Amino acid sequence: MRLVFTPTEDLVQALQQLYNAHEKAPKQVHEAPLKDIIEHFVEEAMQAFFVAPMEAIGAEGTVVNLIMKGVAVIKNTSTSLALRLLHRITREDQAGLVAHFKQLHFQQGEQHLIGFPLSSAAQTQVESTFTTLNEQGVVPVEALVQTFKLMADEALQHYMDNTVAAIEVKRFSRGLVRAARATIKKSTYVAIERGVPAMGVSFQQALVAYYQQRLIRL
Repeated sequence: MRLVFTPTEDLVQALQQLYNAHEKAPKQVHEAPLKDIIEHFVEEAMQAFFVAPMEAIGAEGTVVNLIMKGVAVIKNTSTSLALRLLHRITREDQAGLVAHFKQLHFQQGEQHLIGFPLSSAAQTQVESTFTTLNEQGVVPVEALVQTFKLMADEALQHYMDNTVAAIEVKRFSRGLVRAARATIKKSTYVAIERGVPAMGVSFQQALVAYYQQRLIRL
């Protein structure tokens, strides 16, 4: 089972430009498409996993304001770190990034998708929590919070940890990565821990329905 989102044409084009440029000139570092990928990817991931769900379920007020504050912190931290690391990318790093992006970016028929496979433990918990909510109409809010936090942890692993693992991070940059990761995780947890319990049951049901549409089996 994969948790996915549909990238915009701009992000797809940036990815394909990088693939093509790397194939034609693997000994060159192609900063332009890499920069485009960073800017589009961070924006679109935030849209898919935070902004769009709130819009889809019609949430408003304090809950949305709280979540949007977290989104701003995550977006700024992610973009800043990625752009700083970009200037240290080597051609070997680029090869690793291309391979990593191709694991995240795939097609299902004619549709381009970006996503990652849930671990078996995460998949079991997600299916259990979401099924219980669908069948019983309610689930303990603590279980729902823990499920979304687990999904967030897996997203952080694939979108940040595995991306960083694809490149050689110098000693100076490791501190930046650790600090950025801690900030992103904290902001994500705060949004989930405060946002989900503040929603009514109908909004929680709609939120689960939104995410279920983004879980696919290949």
